[in-house]
Amino acid sequence: MFAVVGIVLSSRARSAAGPVAGGVAASVVLGLLSAFGFGSFYVAMDAASEGGVPWALFVARLTAVVIFVVAASVIRSPLAVGRADFPVLALIGVLIVSADAMYAVASTLGLLGVVAVLSSLYPLVTIGLARLYLHERLARPQQLGIALCLCGAVALSAA
Repeated sequence: MFAVVGIVLSSRARSAAGPVAGGVAASVVLGLLSAFGFGSFYVAMDAASEGGVPWALFVARLTAVVIFVVAASVIRSPLAVGRADFPVLALIGVLIVSADAMYAVASTLGLLGVVAVLSSLYPLVTIGLARLYLHERLARPQQLGIALCLCGAVALSAA
């Protein structure tokens, strides 16, 4: 319960002077699509990792690269990646594969419900990085939401 309330509070934006472009409907649709995508990934990774974690990781990353290349081809937008970007991109790749590997191993060892809920807290890292590097400020309800998410994660892992 803590985690659900925390997610709602931490995802709320500060009230602006006017309505946000796209409105609530677009946010709900994008949120549902994101939930479906991540949920599908987690279920597929759990099933695939039973056959071997390295193969599951290989197929997951290969699928992501193919989808990215197809999307870039359809959009026909040139990628502006400089030499200075490659270390950061490599680090991102290593972190993604590491996270997927830890999820795959944890899901094969049991307690998939705990692993799935804890891995769904990844947006908190994004919020933290935005605060650290972009100096974004969090409203009190967002701060409370993050604290509740962390309390929910602790309560869930202790159960």
